[in-house]
Amino acid sequence: MKYECFQKDITSENDRLEAVKESKSRIRHKECMNKIIEEHKELLFQFRKTEKSLYFYDNSEYHAFVKNINKLCPDTEDVNANHFRIAVIKADLDGMGNIFKNISDYRIYDSVSKILSETINLDALEKEVERLQEKNPDFKIYPLYLAGDDIMFAVPVSHLQNGVDLCKTLLNNINDKLEKLEWADKLSISLGIDISFNREPIRYYFERVQNELDTAKKMKLTFESEVNESVAKLCLGGYTFYDSVCKIADGDDAGYLSWPNFIKTVHTLNLLIVKKFPAHYFLYGLLNKITDPSICSTSVKYSNAVLYHMIPQYLGSADKQLREGELLLLEALLRQVTVITKNASDKAVYSLHFDKKHRRKLEAYVRLLLLFCDERFKLTDEHPLSCSEYDGKISKRIRKAVFDRALQYLYKQNLDKELKWRKEPFSAAETIRSSFISFTSYMTSDDKRIPVFLKRKITPSMFFRMKKTGPDVEMCASMIEMSENRNWEEYKELLEKKQSEHKVPPMAPFDRNIFCKFASITGLWTDDYIDSLMLFYRYHDMLLAYKKLYPSNKSKERKANGKNKSRNYHRG
Repeated sequence: MKYECFQKDITSENDRLEAVKESKSRIRHKECMNKIIEEHKELLFQFRKTEKSLYFYDNSEYHAFVKNINKLCPDTEDVNANHFRIAVIKADLDGMGNIFKNISDYRIYDSVSKILSETINLDALEKEVERLQEKNPDFKIYPLYLAGDDIMFAVPVSHLQNGVDLCKTLLNNINDKLEKLEWADKLSISLGIDISFNREPIRYYFERVQNELDTAKKMKLTFESEVNESVAKLCLGGYTFYDSVCKIADGDDAGYLSWPNFIKTVHTLNLLIVKKFPAHYFLYGLLNKITDPSICSTSVKYSNAVLYHMIPQYLGSADKQLREGELLLLEALLRQVTVITKNASDKAVYSLHFDKKHRRKLEAYVRLLLLFCDERFKLTDEHPLSCSEYDGKISKRIRKAVFDRALQYLYKQNLDKELKWRKEPFSAAETIRSSFISFTSYMTSDDKRIPVFLKRKITPSMFFRMKKTGPDVEMCASMIEMSENRNWEEYKELLEKKQSEHKVPPMAPFDRNIFCKFASITGLWTDDYIDSLMLFYRYHDMLLAYKKLYPSNKSKERKANGKNKSRNYHRG
């Protein structure tokens, strides 16, 4: 305990406030600590004799808390009561030091201090714990430290959400009391969370959870809301989240760091496990890929590995929950490598990025999902995913997140920008890409321009042979030529027909000479390029299948208009 004694004349309320601020300043100086150590060195550095063991906890006083940390053990037979996981939570109100520093009225200073002392103490904590236990009798908590605006306690991992809710409740209680003082802004709270074992020294818990808390405090968010709401920032496993009813403004991670969204993803994952989805195999397989040094060596190899792993496996499943649950999981994972920027019209543009920052983010997210899909650590407020939740708005969001952005990344990065050969006066990579894929558009009968990717006909077996034989330019060109059965005259005739029918135009005939020339002299035709090309074809086919399952409202309208015109034609 640090203390400082000094004399000061108090003639007004402002003098009281200045005395408090001066005492705080004196206590922070190292001379204060050195003086106390010097005065009490015998007490601090010599062993003390005691006749009986000290029992520092009176369980009869606080019935809502467990007697010791080992009592947090879940009441299940498959858990080792001597060695089990707990969640240590350390919470701290944001910016309290600056708030007190800027208060110029002693009465307000004193009122804020009393609000904190009345809200953050064992009695207030027990009261809120008892309320939680009325809804969830299995909830257990072991307080470790409460003082000022700091809170530190431990709960079973399965009750982590209850621990977070407890901190948010204390924050709301403080903000409600501050509102009566006509306080302008509501306070926010930062939470550090450490998943650990029960048999460790408290100083280990404190050091790790403090690191998580410091990371949470650094998190900066901008919210779009006319109402000033309480905000909680959380850090778990080095991954930061926010918890608020406000909508986060568009930015680098807009909307992707929501703690409720993460909990919902965990619920979806556990529902998939019930549906026999191989969650552990899927997540561990992804983790092995994104931590493999050979895959991490280039962004092309890394992105190809991730996107290959994200190809939906149950899109054709008759089980609606399994199909849609997998898509929601893939969306959540791809969010970790998504960046939002602004275009010239100030609209949000979403794109995939596989730089070091987003790689670390994806790895941390996968590890968290692996933790919470463990049977021992399932969150207690599990609820099944309702099929009605997958509405038109969500299906459109999934289409963009899982399919459209992957296609755009492969087309613009792996098949062009990342492999651009700069010695030519124009992009050789773009020329090679156009031998297989063309991005164009066509006009519908109602004068709507529809963007579309055109692909050359390459079967999965041809891709397999390309991979097996290696990047042999001449052999690949021969295989493609063998599948071509249309010359330029036939192509022009078919193009005119498609345009008159307002249908998707055909792909131009394959130019062997152009492909072989640039593929040979640039060296761009590699195994990685073939992988990216194969992935593009796969994602494009999956996108078409997805659109059939979940057609957009515009597609439905176009089909309806087409049917009406056809009926009118037949009537005529």
